[in-house]
Amino acid sequence: MDRRIRMNHTPATEHTDRKTLHVLYIADQYETGGAAEALTELILQLREQYQIVPVVLTAAGNTMAEKLRQYHIPYCYGGHRQFAFNGTGTWSRRLRIVLLRPLYYLRYYIANKRAVYHAGAGIDFEKIDLIHTNVNRNDIGGVLAKKYNKPHIWHLREHSEGHFRLVFNKRRPFDYMNGITDCFLSVSQSVKKEWARRGLDENKIRVIYDGADLGRCKCNKNNGKILGKRYLKIVCAGEIRKEKGQEQLIQALALLDFTKTPFVTDFYGEGSEQYVDSLKEMVRKRGLSRFVRFRGYCSSLKSIMKNYDIGVNPSAAEGFGRVTVEYMACGLCTLTGAGGVGREILTDRVTGYLYHDVQELADILAGLYETRDMMRQTAERGRAHAMEQFDIRKNTEKIYQLYQECVADRHKVSRRKIYDNKKK
Repeated sequence: MDRRIRMNHTPATEHTDRKTLHVLYIADQYETGGAAEALTELILQLREQYQIVPVVLTAAGNTMAEKLRQYHIPYCYGGHRQFAFNGTGTWSRRLRIVLLRPLYYLRYYIANKRAVYHAGAGIDFEKIDLIHTNVNRNDIGGVLAKKYNKPHIWHLREHSEGHFRLVFNKRRPFDYMNGITDCFLSVSQSVKKEWARRGLDENKIRVIYDGADLGRCKCNKNNGKILGKRYLKIVCAGEIRKEKGQEQLIQALALLDFTKTPFVTDFYGEGSEQYVDSLKEMVRKRGLSRFVRFRGYCSSLKSIMKNYDIGVNPSAAEGFGRVTVEYMACGLCTLTGAGGVGREILTDRVTGYLYHDVQELADILAGLYETRDMMRQTAERGRAHAMEQFDIRKNTEKIYQLYQECVADRHKVSRRKIYDNKKK
């Protein structure tokens, strides 16, 4: 009995002059967050615009699988584990990583061996034209590409150092990555520079800025007018962890005089209970409990951002900063750290604000409270810029072109090998 996933294709109504591409996507074991959302949106757009026939190899089987079923995207459970993992944290966690490194490698090795078997049993690789790995922490896509002789695109969505100081389950990891990949797809120039500096082949790295489905962003048309003009509302969304910089925003708020410049700030996102509790204690000690709230994870941020005036991304080392673009598209006046990719997304004091430290962040917030017209004008320019540069439809078009190039290049290589063999 053939247990392989059926990848039937409905005849396209447009683009009929192009070959239909069957693409295998490799999902990460983390099923929520920006990377997982970006993968789903990308697949849906490619399927709609270019009739891509997708299948997803999942690492876990709950949240992602449910979402794939919702959108009728075929998938196969692989159970693979990351070949690169977060090397930051408390001293006890870092010590545990060092002491248990052999066990981590063994767990990774066994899981990926099983994943190769599951993929081979569940996916018809004769129909697959290309493999696209969604996150730089997973190498199973490259392994399958080598095994089945398929072109492989590997997304670089984060810095190799930056937030997480990645620890690899391979010796000479960058040489290894170069050897199993046709093209690396970087979400920003900042990410490209760091990975190239560490050892990835710069000639293989293509920069295509991440896109988001900005058409779903509800625009705040009353920016600066909410709550009777007295309070301004700030939103800070994203995974809650030390490397994401939420502490900076709390410290900046503590520098403000709330009798003159009152703000209400909501944090959305999940994190370790211990770290979230430490942030709540910081808020309590600074007397901000009335003004700062932790809302937890929200699956519909795009629809509620319109209720805010200012969006802050305090992370200094984002690979792209998807939430920054979403703030802008929702008509929020957007603030982000001046380091990393922030300068690539917005122009300081034109389409948003860049800050270098806590004091400058506090000064910008106080200034925005006093100059509402300037805040609204900046937000309007930011929205126009985001819609023009970072909408997923432009991102999708560029990625589809890259797919075609990789497939065509692989066919050229295959034909050359056949020709050379015949000559011999």
